[in-house]
Amino acid sequence: QNDLSILRLTYVPLILSLCSLPLVIPRLGSLWRSSMIVKAMFALLVLGAAWVPLAHNNAYAYFTFRDVATQFVLYLFPLIILVQTGRQFKNLTTVIACIGSYLAIYSMTHAGRGPGAFLGDENDLCLALLGFLGLPLFLFSHARSQSERWLYIGSVGLMLAGIVVSLSRGGFLGLIALLGFLFLRSRAKLIMIGFGCLTLIAGFFFVPQDYWDEMSTIKDVQGGTADERTRTWMIAFDIWAHPPHIAFGTGMNNARAWMGEFEPQINKSNYHRSLAGRSIHSTLFQLLADLGIAGVLIIGTALWLSYRGNSRNDKQMIRLIPRIRKVDFRIREYIDQKSIVHKELLRDVPVPSIPSACAEVDWQATRTLLRRSVGHLQYISAFSLGLNACWAGVLVSGLFVSVLYYPSIWFLVVLSLMMQKHAERCRARLAEVLETIEFREVEVEA
Repeated sequence: QNDLSILRLTYVPLILSLCSLPLVIPRLGSLWRSSMIVKAMFALLVLGAAWVPLAHNNAYAYFTFRDVATQFVLYLFPLIILVQTGRQFKNLTTVIACIGSYLAIYSMTHAGRGPGAFLGDENDLCLALLGFLGLPLFLFSHARSQSERWLYIGSVGLMLAGIVVSLSRGGFLGLIALLGFLFLRSRAKLIMIGFGCLTLIAGFFFVPQDYWDEMSTIKDVQGGTADERTRTWMIAFDIWAHPPHIAFGTGMNNARAWMGEFEPQINKSNYHRSLAGRSIHSTLFQLLADLGIAGVLIIGTALWLSYRGNSRNDKQMIRLIPRIRKVDFRIREYIDQKSIVHKELLRDVPVPSIPSACAEVDWQATRTLLRRSVGHLQYISAFSLGLNACWAGVLVSGLFVSVLYYPSIWFLVVLSLMMQKHAERCRARLAEVLETIEFREVEVEA
C-alpha cells in the first residue's frame, strides 16, 4: 500500500480486517477456551488496558494497546479461526514466502530499509525476515509442485540477501542462531554441511566487504552504539527494579517515558544529550520495564507453549510414520493374497476420507490415503521445526531490538498455535483409521 501512491491515503488493510469481525466476535468465548496461548494473549490485552489510565504517558500506553488489540482481534484471531486444513496451511506458506521475497527486494532497492510503519528501520526489517526465513528453508523439500519448490528456494535466497543488505548486527546473530538450529535439528546433516559450504562460498564471492566490516564490530562493546545500548539497558533495568514497577512494570511502551527520571547525570554529560524517550533497543529489557514480572509470566508462557508445542508436533508426527507404513504393508499383503475371506472380513471397515458412496472399502485408495498421510505428517514436522528455527532467529535478534509489540513475535505465536491444533486433528483422524484397520487385522488372524 505504501508503495502505490494511489493507495497511500486509503484504509484497505483496515477495511479488509474489519470484514473478519463477524467471525471473531461470536467466537471469543471458544477462542478463550481453546488454548493457554490464547489466554495469555487475552491477559496481555487486559494488562495493557489497565495501564492506559494509570501510565506516566497515557498516549504511549493507549496507542500501543490499540495497536496490539488491532493485531490480535483483526488479524491474528481470524487466522486461528480460518486456517485449519493442510491445503490452507500450504497456501499460507506460499503467501509467507511471497511476502518475505517482496520485503527482501524492497530492502535491496532501498539501502536495507523497509516499506514503512514497524518495518521502516533496518533492524526491524531484518528481524521480520528472520521470522519468515525458517519456513521455506525447512519446507522446500515438501512443496506440492516444482514451481512451489523453486518459489521456496528463491525466497530463501532473496531473504538472505535482504538480511545482508540491512547490515544489522543483531540480525546477523539471529541468522547464525537460525542456521545453527537448522543444523542441529536436521535429519540430513551431511546435506546441511554441503549447503553450509555452498553458502560460505557464495558469501565469500557475493557478500560485499562492507557487510563483513560491519559485522566485525560486534565484538566492540566499549564504543559506538554498543556503549549507548548498554547504558540504555542499565537505565531500563533500574526502571524495573524500582519497587512500584517490579510486579506490573510501567505500562505498554512507557519505560521510554521514565528514562529521563532514571538516567544518571553522568550519562547526560557523556553524550551531551539525554536518552529520555528513546528506544530501549532490547525486547527483554523492554518487557521487564514495561510490564514487569506479570508481563514476563504472560509472554514467557506464550513463547514456551509455542516452542514446546512445535517440538512435540515434530516428535509425534515422526513417531506416527512407522506405524502408518506398517499398516500400509499389511494392507498390501491382503491385496496381494487376494483372499476372499480377508476381503469379506475387511469389507465394512470405516475409513475417513473415502467417499461414503462407495459400497465397499477401496483398499488401494486407502493405501494412497496412508501414503499421502505420511507426506503430510512430514510436512507438519518440517513446518513445526521451521517455526522453532524462526523463534531462534527472532529471539536472538530481538535481544538488540525493541519489538515486543510488533507482529513479528505474535505472528509466530499464532502460527505455532494453529499448527498445533491442526496436528492434533490430523493425529486424531489417523489414529481412528489405524486403530480400526489394526482391529480388523486381529479379527482376520483370529
